[in-house]
Amino acid sequence: MNEKEYSKLRPCVQQSLKDSTEAAGIYCSELTGKLIESDLENLSDKNGIPVIHPNEHMWRSVFKNAIKKISSKGFLKQDLYDQIQNL
Repeated sequence: MNEKEYSKLRPCVQQSLKDSTEAAGIYCSELTGKLIESDLENLSDKNGIPVIHPNEHMWRSVFKNAIKKISSKGFLKQDLYDQIQNL
């Protein structure tokens, strides 16, 4: 729905749409997480493929430093750097 059509809706309908999309997003995120867990278990248990679970804190730290280095060399604009850091 575009902004023009959305603005024509009554405020209570706009709020209902916002609430519904937020609930749908939460549901889809939870469902995706469960599917990923199942797929990883199947890779390991049924197919014998080892699954590596990296240390998230360490990974984020190294990634943050790499992005900062790229940004400082002018290969990445500051606003994009900020968006990446907020992921």
